Amino acid sequence: MTVLAARTAGAGTIIVTGLARDAAKLALAREFGADHTINVEAEDTVARVLDITGGAGADVVLELTPMASQPVLDAMHAVRWGGRVVLAGLKGGRLVELPTDLLINKSLTVVGAFSVDSRAYAEAIRLIEGGAARLAGPQLLLQHLLRRGEPAAVRRALVPAGGLRPAAGHDRPGVRLLGLPR
Repeated sequence: MTVLAARTAGAGTIIVTGLARDAAKLALAREFGADHTINVEAEDTVARVLDITGGAGADVVLELTPMASQPVLDAMHAVRWGGRVVLAGLKGGRLVELPTDLLINKSLTVVGAFSVDSRAYAEAIRLIEGGAARLAGPQLLLQHLLRRGEPAAVRRALVPAGGLRPAAGHDRPGVRLLGLPR
């Protein structure tokens, strides 16, 4: 969904990073519209971003990685002079050393963001309903979860918070047509 949101917000080139074990997620990011993916264990993230951007660096870097400090430092080095770094990957209370000279010299804007709130869900629904996900984004995500053998994740994605109820007239044993709660 982050790739879709970035594209809808006007991002020109979208680069997604991940570990070797995230190969399926990186492939999914490409299906959702990422222009480039980087396996951070096989490539130097900063060098690759600078290569992709012709040496300029990214305009905006969203750092979403939980529990790891290296992605924060990579973000600072991969963003362009005067660029913006958005920190949304919680680190479990661990301190992350920030290169303040780099922040000052590159005139960076660094902001923190809570990644998911009710406004974010509303915007995601609006994007999907408005056709921004013409590439069948929700279906791709559900297919990905099913391929990975994660039916519980598919159920969480499909079942509303209030649960499901039997559709009217279809509550006989063995027949379960499910509808949304009233």
